[in-house]
Amino acid sequence: MEKKYQVFISSTYEDLKEERKNVIETLLMIDCIPAGMEAFCAADEEQFEYIKKVIDLCDYYVLIIGKRYGSISPITGKSYTEMEYDYAKSKNIPIFVFPVNNNVKMQEDEHVSELKAFREKAYGKTMGATWRNADELGKKVAISLEKAVKKNDRPGWIRLDEGESLQGAEVQEIAEAEELPFGNENLAVPFRDQMLGLWASDSSVRTTWEELYTYISPMLSEEVTSAQVANRIIAFATGGNSTEYNLKNSFEMVFLNRLIEAGYVCKRSVRNKVYYSLTPKGQALTNKKSFANCSA
Repeated sequence: MEKKYQVFISSTYEDLKEERKNVIETLLMIDCIPAGMEAFCAADEEQFEYIKKVIDLCDYYVLIIGKRYGSISPITGKSYTEMEYDYAKSKNIPIFVFPVNNNVKMQEDEHVSELKAFREKAYGKTMGATWRNADELGKKVAISLEKAVKKNDRPGWIRLDEGESLQGAEVQEIAEAEELPFGNENLAVPFRDQMLGLWASDSSVRTTWEELYTYISPMLSEEVTSAQVANRIIAFATGGNSTEYNLKNSFEMVFLNRLIEAGYVCKRSVRNKVYYSLTPKGQALTNKKSFANCSA
């Protein structure tokens, strides 16, 4: 089966938006799944714990170093970017480091000595190359990853083809598919009548992760947007009426991010649009539930 590799992109953000965008597009062109801070909130200790779990799911790690050291953790005294690098290294994930050429003029910050020490620590001990502009960076990332896949293949993601028959050992595999570890946890799905706007009172439907996952996951067998997932969740909460209500507090992202963290859902970006779908682990669980329903 065709395999796709998930790649974590680490860097400071505001000063390297164009470079990150180019690398994301490059990864998509070579059939990789990019992951990075685009999906996260502002850096803090709690968010970093989530980021570590995302890095755990990645096959390769790309570090882009500009001329800013980045936000610093008050606990470690290191930037969150350097903390990401240290964590990826501790997990023995193949690392590629791409520092900007020193002659390129870019926005700088006051943490010059910290940045210099981080650059010296990371670059030269791993694969990678310097770059002068976003296009050159994208090309060098592509070349490095294509070489790495040949020399150091990783688990990657393999998607179960739609329509594939399930017999014998495959049926046994479905029967043993891992259940949601938090399936029995209760949660409230918050929504509001969008026609009334701010005048509407908030409502919610109580359910479990297991019940909501069973209802939503079949649509994730194909790539869908978060808006499509939100509409499906509203249909669940309101009994099918998804046009008059909207979700509160970006609940669809709470739902998706929890499943991404647990390894049941993955995402990829295409021209600044993010799509979500089941991982092999998520597909196996969804198949199991469908198989059980058909056998009942």
